[in-house]
Amino acid sequence: MNSQHPVEDNRQVSGANDPALLLGSEHMDILIRELRFDELASLAELDASVPNDAVYDVVAGESGVSLALQKRSLDPPADRLTWGANEIASRLELWRENHRQGCKFWGAFVEGRLVGFCLLSSEVVGNTLQIYSIFVDRPCRGKGVGSRLMAEAEEHCRSTGVRAVYLTTTLGNVKAIEFYRKLGYGIVGIHARVYKEADGQVAFCKEL
Repeated sequence: MNSQHPVEDNRQVSGANDPALLLGSEHMDILIRELRFDELASLAELDASVPNDAVYDVVAGESGVSLALQKRSLDPPADRLTWGANEIASRLELWRENHRQGCKFWGAFVEGRLVGFCLLSSEVVGNTLQIYSIFVDRPCRGKGVGSRLMAEAEEHCRSTGVRAVYLTTTLGNVKAIEFYRKLGYGIVGIHARVYKEADGQVAFCKEL
């Protein structure tokens, strides 16, 4: 959940209509609600690129038999552009199938504009549900949107009797790894090489 090419954000600031500015207002409200099937296409409009100035390497743990993560700076830094044109089409097809299968889609809205979403699996495995995806529009990150989406998913899990939440991300997505750790997710698995670009994967779990 990837192409890795520099990307420049050329969007114009539009004053009171800009979600990033609205999120800085003390009177601003973030609305979290389930997304309808006909709203899924709007997910592709989110800027899901990730600014990267570091990556996590997999190293031997202190015991010599376990694995650990070690942060390494990147010079020069490079943005990770998650969605290309072809990937958007395949993602939309997958999201629509997920929706038909009963997966939960929550959207975060500011003044009626979609600024993020979270996708939760419908299949309970070992009393655990998996968060398949969570994205926040790049200009709106660091303002509480992702935390609100995660809280909504966790509360849904509690209400259905699920005891834990599971998710994965890549070792190169440093911001996501630090975000999940801040929310109380612990590392339960590391795979050094998963994706075609040899970018490893780290798995997280949180007991509710």
